[in-house]
Amino acid sequence: MVTLRINRRAKEMAAKITPEKAEKSTQKSTQKILDIIGQNSFVTRAEIAKEIGLSEGGVKKQLKKLQAKGVLKRVGPDKGGHWEVLK
Repeated sequence: MVTLRINRRAKEMAAKITPEKAEKSTQKSTQKILDIIGQNSFVTRAEIAKEIGLSEGGVKKQLKKLQAKGVLKRVGPDKGGHWEVLK
């Protein structure tokens, strides 16, 4: 019974999230990531995740999207490299 209640509540909450709200949330996260990188180009995904409250996987996904759009570039190796904001 407890499982059903949790699932119902999750479904109700998910139904309230519109594509517009999801897009605004993504835009806010993206802007926060760019702001953080603008302050410290050597910042790690873990540090970004901690600062904005996303999982490291969520940050990784956002960073990949920014790279695909040509907004962000990784220079150098994973350890010791840095980010460059292009646009």
